[in-house]
Amino acid sequence: MVVDARTPDQFGAGHIDGAINIDYNRVMADSWIRDDAALAEIFGALDPDRPVVVYSKNGGTASIVWYALTSQGRDAKLYTWNDWLGRRS
Repeated sequence: MVVDARTPDQFGAGHIDGAINIDYNRVMADSWIRDDAALAEIFGALDPDRPVVVYSKNGGTASIVWYALTSQGRDAKLYTWNDWLGRRS
């Protein structure tokens, strides 16, 4: 599964085909990662049996979502938009 951690506006301007938008701001509350119950709800659409690739433009926002996923015991990898583009060749 591929998760785009950018804002909805950035996601709407272009994203990897099949990516799911989970804005990094959704996993934060007052500059902290949300509690387990909130994260379980946010990540509820993701298949728990499939690994997740999280990306953003430069990796900063993706790292927040990646951390939240791994804190929930999810198999998640972190990439930037440039990492993905470099692999398309």
